[in-house]
Amino acid sequence: MDSEDSALEQAYLQMRPQLLRYAAGRMGTASDSEDLVQEAWLRVRRHAPAVLAAPLPYMMRVMRNLVIDHGRVRARRLRQAEVDALLEVPGDLPSPEDAAIARSQLRLFARALAGLPLRRREILIAARLRRVPYAQIAAQHGVSVRTVEYEVRLALDHCIAAMAAAEDGYRMENGEARG
Repeated sequence: MDSEDSALEQAYLQMRPQLLRYAAGRMGTASDSEDLVQEAWLRVRRHAPAVLAAPLPYMMRVMRNLVIDHGRVRARRLRQAEVDALLEVPGDLPSPEDAAIARSQLRLFARALAGLPLRRREILIAARLRRVPYAQIAAQHGVSVRTVEYEVRLALDHCIAAMAAAEDGYRMENGEARG
């Protein structure tokens, strides 16, 4: 070890308690403070000739920069509660019960749809399922847009009533109250 390294080490050992107090005041834990002071020493040693001119200000600047960097990293790091919240995101798949309910409603809708007159059924399917513009549907069926609107409303009213009646019948068969 040459005299430059020895002088730098002496300056570091003399300032180490002050560096530890500075880090502890900002970091909160002794282990984090020790780690930062050690990191500061490693950085200071890499720039030994520049440090010898003014070791205290240089070491304090390195220490301040490390504390700032550590604070930024800590702010970006997710806390345990945030990680837990992210892991509890529900899946995209419906539950078996929801899937069964959806299948049952789809069957009821298909039955209600089958009970419509042909033209009304075709207009409803074009308008609501295929998203065809009303003007285009009117042109295909040789009717006015107003007639298409009327047919869609009648078809929807029929399907809603038929599905409600089927659900009420199911509830009655199973002794459930309407809810």
